[in-house]
Amino acid sequence: MAAGVDARLWQAAKTGDLRGAKDALASGADVSFVRHGTTPLMAAAHEDYVDICCLLLIEGKADANEAGIHGLTPLLIAAHNRYLAVCRLLLLVGKANVNQTKNNGATPLLLAAQKGFADMCRMLLVDGKADTNKADQDGVTPLHAACYDGRGRVSAASG
Repeated sequence: MAAGVDARLWQAAKTGDLRGAKDALASGADVSFVRHGTTPLMAAAHEDYVDICCLLLIEGKADANEAGIHGLTPLLIAAHNRYLAVCRLLLLVGKANVNQTKNNGATPLLLAAQKGFADMCRMLLVDGKADTNKADQDGVTPLHAACYDGRGRVSAASG
């Protein structure tokens, strides 16, 4: 029985079904249930479903720092996809660790800098107090990534 309600929560999070997510939580669904290497919070973050992320964090008490496949966390997913509202929610409500890395050592700030997301970098630096010197396994820091390909607007956000 539990696996069924857990799977319903994951599916509701993945598809943006807020009512379904509320019902699954009310039925005792486990917010740490993993399907395809992700939790419901990771699935909702990947789709930019702010309302479901909020529900899972506040009512479900989901762990914003729980890592899934490849060490991905909801914050890493949100930063990589430029989901600003989800990112802010994870930082401020979920108390996500802004410097938590995926398996290759990349931080949310490094991922955002690599994509040229100046607004995301600014949020991670201001709201999250991200470490600008934290390097990945290849020694690449967010500043290196921002300078690569001439992304001056990103490096200006960190300075």
